[in-house]
Amino acid sequence: MFRELLICLPLLMGFMADPNPSQTIDRDPAARQPQVAIDAKQRVYIAYAAGTEIRCASSLDGGQTFSNPLVVAKVPKLALGMRRGPRIAATNDAVVITAIIRAENEQELAAAKGLKKYESATGSLVAWRSVDRGKTWSGPVTLNTVPDSAREGLDALAARPDGTFFCAWLDLRLGTMSLFGSRSANHGESWEPDHELHRSPEKAICTCCHPSLAFAPNGDLLLMWRDEIKGARDMYLRRSADAGETFGPAEKLGKRTWIYAQCPMDGGSIAVEANGKVTTGWMRAGETFLAGPGSEESLGQGVQPWITATPQGVASVWLMKRPGPLVALLPGSVKPVTLSATANDPVIASAPGANAPVIAAWENTSEKEKGISVQVLQPGGH
Repeated sequence: MFRELLICLPLLMGFMADPNPSQTIDRDPAARQPQVAIDAKQRVYIAYAAGTEIRCASSLDGGQTFSNPLVVAKVPKLALGMRRGPRIAATNDAVVITAIIRAENEQELAAAKGLKKYESATGSLVAWRSVDRGKTWSGPVTLNTVPDSAREGLDALAARPDGTFFCAWLDLRLGTMSLFGSRSANHGESWEPDHELHRSPEKAICTCCHPSLAFAPNGDLLLMWRDEIKGARDMYLRRSADAGETFGPAEKLGKRTWIYAQCPMDGGSIAVEANGKVTTGWMRAGETFLAGPGSEESLGQGVQPWITATPQGVASVWLMKRPGPLVALLPGSVKPVTLSATANDPVIASAPGANAPVIAAWENTSEKEKGISVQVLQPGGH
């Protein structure tokens, strides 16, 4: 059942009483896996992959219009699909994109002419940086210090207004899947040596569900992942008060547990409101939830949820099936609205401040309109 909420008209102002039409920012049928970042000045950045290219489109007017996509980098082969693909985070001073190169062997890498800097990059997590609002990019910088350890292709990226960036990823250097991470304290210019963030108390964490990261308003860093403990594929959360150097104990999310024989290939996301309230969004057994430690609230049937914090509350998007209809549930609404009938891997993003836009992006899977679609769910600047 969907959440039963009281409709409060002041909260609905600015949200989609009349939905803004979606727009396609790249009609390349190969364009996949979009991710959105919005800085405090309401500049919007969308990173995604198209074949072996990493592209980025930007908007300086809160998502109303977008620049033509620019090629950030061309690499031998990218990890893509099932939430793999580039990640992006932004502050007012810098934008960082990460991606995992997943060429199967050195021969594949060598065959990529003109890409000499990636010759030993199989299974590498690399980062690029822009300090001119996405016009030019420097890099790549490799984050994982053990070659090939990031080959599963799943990572998360978050930024703090002071220029701290943190990246976490699924890592195989210990022989079983665990979580490693790296921090940049200088706006993505350089990255500190990576270190272990979490190891399962049993054999391995869930091997194909992406991790999630978010910085809270007080500067704390939150990390979420799906573990595998006694056959259960439950979500867990850890908090760091020192920007990822150390983390507190793992807290299980949700009220129930999910015994499942294989990886569901479905992670989640974290939203932290201005008052510090932490909400997570994720899937269990084909049902999507908003949850905290020991609590959960069903959004109904679906997969691939993604959430963001707004001044009015948490906004959510998810798929009814993958691929398939995409729906959004906005603060103050009783039931979701449909954004697209043919979508995959949606995301939603906002930024701190009362006037920040709320924007959703997804991979359009329609045969006639394949590409990257974007929709402003709440305009900024009002």
